[in-house]
Amino acid sequence: MEVQDAQRTLVPDSRNSISLLYVDDDPTLLEICKLFLEHSGRFHVDTLSFAPEALERLTSFSYDAIISDYQMPVMDGIAFLKMLRSLGNSTPFILFTGKGREEIVIEALNNGADFYLQKGGEPEAQFAELEHKIRMIVEQRKIKNELIESQRRVSDIIDFLPDATFAIDLAGMVIAWNRAMEEMTGVKKGEILGTGNHSYSIPLYQERHPLLLDLVLADDKITEEKYPWIRRKDHKLISEIFIPTLYEGKGAFLWFTASPFYDMKNNVVGAIESIRDVTDQRKADEALAQSERRYRNVVEDQSEFISRFLPDGTHVFVNGAYCRYFNREPDSILGKRFIPRIPQEDLVLLKKHLTSLTQEKPVAVIEHRTIIPPGEIRWQRWTDRAIFDTKGTIAEYQSVGRDITEQKKLEESLWQTNKKLNLLNNITCHDILNQLTVLLAYLEFAKEKTSGSEALDFLKKGILAVNKIQTLIRFTRYYQDLGIVMPEWQNLRNVCMRAIPTGRDGITVAYPSGDLEIYADQLLEKVLCNLFDTAVGHMKQMSEISITFCENPEPGGVTVIVEDNGTGIPDNVKERIFGRGYETNTGFGLFLAREILLITGITIRETGIWGEGARFEIQIPPGGFRFVPPV
Repeated sequence: MEVQDAQRTLVPDSRNSISLLYVDDDPTLLEICKLFLEHSGRFHVDTLSFAPEALERLTSFSYDAIISDYQMPVMDGIAFLKMLRSLGNSTPFILFTGKGREEIVIEALNNGADFYLQKGGEPEAQFAELEHKIRMIVEQRKIKNELIESQRRVSDIIDFLPDATFAIDLAGMVIAWNRAMEEMTGVKKGEILGTGNHSYSIPLYQERHPLLLDLVLADDKITEEKYPWIRRKDHKLISEIFIPTLYEGKGAFLWFTASPFYDMKNNVVGAIESIRDVTDQRKADEALAQSERRYRNVVEDQSEFISRFLPDGTHVFVNGAYCRYFNREPDSILGKRFIPRIPQEDLVLLKKHLTSLTQEKPVAVIEHRTIIPPGEIRWQRWTDRAIFDTKGTIAEYQSVGRDITEQKKLEESLWQTNKKLNLLNNITCHDILNQLTVLLAYLEFAKEKTSGSEALDFLKKGILAVNKIQTLIRFTRYYQDLGIVMPEWQNLRNVCMRAIPTGRDGITVAYPSGDLEIYADQLLEKVLCNLFDTAVGHMKQMSEISITFCENPEPGGVTVIVEDNGTGIPDNVKERIFGRGYETNTGFGLFLAREILLITGITIRETGIWGEGARFEIQIPPGGFRFVPPV
């Protein structure tokens, strides 16, 4: 009463209007909003420029609703909202701001805002929408308060009065009729005690017929069919029904519980039935269902993946974006322990992340990989909140996530670019300078020699150094283009047919089936060309090359095998052929091949047996391949 009296002192004309507090650091908007809203006479608006001032004002005065800007000095609108809710102030709150980012909307709603309205547009329409939202939340709060008050009254009745109860004996005579029954039906105890022939049904249904307690004494299919459902628990029967004739035709939902009535020797001597009016509870359930529908509509409109699940992984809520992302129907997730496929190393981190959430730090962010059909690896960022019960135990988790795969690919591309720049710097500043030093030295020696043969020998060595410099420069020309173009999905058979045409150099090629696609750099074709050139350069009497692939059970992925029937590659050069300094007719070919494949996490090694032919194994990681119908 002190708060209300104080408010009336401040705004004496607001008793029959809606009182508002509007907080905004823009004095012009404060004035315009006050003019628009108070023009109809249905609102009284107090204005303040800073959130701390508003918090101070709210310690002494209450309002029907609060309107707040988001971006303000000292304390922004969401911080203001959080502080209000932490102080137990549940006044309806509208965030009225020029910021329209989704994360601000979600954060505001998650912290207890009732509505979010973005500034801008035609002023009259905008303030009409604001007026509509204010009236809506005030009316909703009024209904909620009335619902709470109604529930309190029902609670008081349950606390201090027993349920309406009556009993009959084995002959069907009424032997008990309590005061609550008198109040419910208007029939006094003295009027009905000792009567039979289903007289107890007349006050409820306006006609004689068996009720639930009659079914306790004898089965009767006709009576059972009068109830929408009946639940049996040991000897007790429970049901519920709407009776339209009660309370002068207003009707009521009644909850019935019937059980046997025993004497001192535990013999059944009749039946007893308790009746509870659950009309208010049904209204409350409908109000709650309506609130949940509003919440769901907001959540379903979000592009983020939103879910709530129990500590054992059982999902209790998922939005449409979540289901679409994992290609699942809601019924296949809700009420079930749904855990997406997550790589083992990421799963360990995720479990550690969830166990780290506490009441002091209930929210944390994690990034991890997920494998979605048909085996594609995607990156996600999740904001997880632990929800605790009154005992401090985690009751649920709420997760809001989004796909960040493209961002991760850009980060990986940047890392690869930096790596190449470092290597190019090494080549240009080290290897080429070394060869220039050698060239200059041999030229100096040649200049000092009088013998033509000695000078010619030094010049030949100088020419060899020049050739090495040309090879290094050629390498930098190829290498600097790696990763410039984004990787793409490529059909393995089609790439192989372009890179290694059958009949070239008299060699027959067996191509793979056409149902495998690989996510790789667009220079994949050049990789296969280099493998062919390496085989031709090392091997004698080679006439066949085959390309096959197989899935790996552990740790997953696909192995592409390129092998021939030539002499093979000696054991002492199997790794050296992939080195930058390995000198063959193919120059830096296999070094480049390995670097091209590594852009998308693909590895390569030579596993053939010397004398039996070369065998290159290309390992495609999970998520880097997919199977498609062959064209």
